Amino acid sequence: MKNVTSRVSALILMALLCAVLAAYRAGWFDIIFITRPADEKITESAEESTDGDAVGSESASDSSDASSSADTPALDSSDDSADSPSKQDPVEKPFVSYSEAKKNGYSLSYADWVTGKNWTLAVADLSLPSYFSSKKETVYSISYGLSEDKSEVIPVYAEKKQDKPAIKLYMGYILTESDKKNRTNVYTSSGKLIGSYDDTTVAPAYCRDSEDRPLFLYKNNYFYISEAKKRFVRSNYDPIRDARGADFDYTPDYGKDGDGMTFQSKLETVYDYTLIKDKYDEEGFPLAIKTPRDAYVFALSKKGGKPLTEYSFFGKYAFSDSLSAVIDRRGCLSYINKSGKAVISGGNIKLDKNLGRRVYECYVPPVTNGAESIGFYYFEHGLSRMRILLIDTHYYEKSHTIFVVKNEDVLVHKDGSVFPVPTGYDILAYSDGMILLEKDGKYGYMSYTGEWIVDPTLSYAEPFYEGLAVIGNGSDYALIDVKGKEILPFGRYSYISNASSGLIGVYGSEGWQILYKCEK
Repeated sequence: MKNVTSRVSALILMALLCAVLAAYRAGWFDIIFITRPADEKITESAEESTDGDAVGSESASDSSDASSSADTPALDSSDDSADSPSKQDPVEKPFVSYSEAKKNGYSLSYADWVTGKNWTLAVADLSLPSYFSSKKETVYSISYGLSEDKSEVIPVYAEKKQDKPAIKLYMGYILTESDKKNRTNVYTSSGKLIGSYDDTTVAPAYCRDSEDRPLFLYKNNYFYISEAKKRFVRSNYDPIRDARGADFDYTPDYGKDGDGMTFQSKLETVYDYTLIKDKYDEEGFPLAIKTPRDAYVFALSKKGGKPLTEYSFFGKYAFSDSLSAVIDRRGCLSYINKSGKAVISGGNIKLDKNLGRRVYECYVPPVTNGAESIGFYYFEHGLSRMRILLIDTHYYEKSHTIFVVKNEDVLVHKDGSVFPVPTGYDILAYSDGMILLEKDGKYGYMSYTGEWIVDPTLSYAEPFYEGLAVIGNGSDYALIDVKGKEILPFGRYSYISNASSGLIGVYGSEGWQILYKCEK
């Protein structure tokens, strides 16, 4: 009898424990000292995540599964923000909720917005901070000048402090400020918490690996986020072999190999020469220090085929409109066709009317590869952005020194002719067939057809992303399409982000909202 009683008691105790555990998991109560993962508060599970989510999902080819170490940034999956995204009631006008848009056949898309087609903006069913910012950040603007000896073009950075938006977007991720010092939270586009990282050591790299996963920089190495394992994983991304052009918040299809062509690579020893100031040989040539290094060189080939050219390119980019941008040993930029023949190239000596003597003209890559260089390397609507460098041949022939006469960004047609940009205007970007131009602090957009779409009267303008661009006057902003139509009108928002793989962040009287670009 005693044994039977003991067994019954044990069974009752086990049943009670199971009931308590089930009640806890159902959220009927909580236990002190136990922190629930923040993503349990998010309404959409991983299986219910946003359709078309372009954020770097994992694949079976993950090559690194090493545990966290000093060489891998930590991704803390605990909730450290009181304002993490959570479910809210569907927002009424001016937008339908995304859940309602899905019922009507729409889904998230990073394709270019086309007004008049089946496109709409829908608001995410997330509750976001009501305040714009609680922190400051340093931002940089870039201009270009010449070195003291006028031998090279150099970037000039100007920095300023400004309010750091509490919500930022990065290639489809939602990045939010944290209650903890120096930490940033990372959410999927559907609002599911992945984790948080130390933003003093980890930063978005503004590039994607070969599997289109957004990358982060840590100790000069590249990492992607494993959403399933909630940690950073080392990427094999190489900025020489895998770079797609400018580093900015681009979509997965930007700079992808096309036209059935590719490039093969190998390592080769090359030499860098550093001039010794005021030192010349007997013939008057400047002396230099010769330093060897390994570098990748590339040859053009058809996919799966043998090289069609010599290994003669030190930089290469995907084909667009049947042409590919390549960089030679001298650092000059040209465009080749599918046979490897250069159809647009510099290297010409001509008479400069302003100087009254000959100059050497060459096309070269941009000085910097950030968002300020959008439009280089790829043809779009028959145009591509290039930089023309003019070097005074008189100085070179007389003293064997380089003297830069002119550095100018231009747009070229496929036949090599230059697009006629209005006199006095600087090209700031070229994307979606729209040229962002600036003169005397005023901005405007000209179409690839030569037509002004937005007159140059704006005090603020961004390049076009995914068929949309942010413009501003004072502290008032709007979002326009390539026809100049206001998709988000002036007077509604004091902040609008660029499109980021289908997401747009806005801030207004209702606080922060995430809008989805939806296509039907």
